[in-house]
Amino acid sequence: EHSQEDLDAWRLVRVSEDFRVIALGLPSPRYSGQPLDPPLRSRFQARHIPPPSYK
Repeated sequence: EHSQEDLDAWRLVRVSEDFRVIALGLPSPRYSGQPLDPPLRSRFQARHIPPPSYK
């Protein structure tokens, strides 16, 4: 843990432990893009969410 003085000096704000970042890996057809390198990709979890069936 860092002190509030450290955070102020670094211009950082402490966030809640419940804070989450959600990133979508949705390549746009116009921009083919490049895959993430393995060290960066390993920091994320993937979850496939199929579209609803409407049945």
